[in-house]
Amino acid sequence: RFSFNLCPENGLYPGYYTEKIPEAFNSGCLPITWADENISADFNTKAFINMHPLASQGYESVSAVLSDQKILARYAHEPLIQKEISLGSLKNYLRSILHSIA
Repeated sequence: RFSFNLCPENGLYPGYYTEKIPEAFNSGCLPITWADENISADFNTKAFINMHPLASQGYESVSAVLSDQKILARYAHEPLIQKEISLGSLKNYLRSILHSIA
């Protein structure tokens, strides 16, 4: 029943993203986070607001986004994940470890 979810990460480390963004997204909220620029490797950056790159601008664009229904509608129509998730390389890696100790 909420439009936005403030879900910053506890630390700013490349590749460190917790369940906060997906949970906010799956609940129907627009995630507003604080994460490094590498987040685009895992998530579609058009599906949430990342405050980190907006800091140098004084966050001026955020209020414009949150008050514009057309912009918010564009966020709502974006998928959080754009590519198929595959665990194949992880399975191969784990298999090689298991074979090396067997």
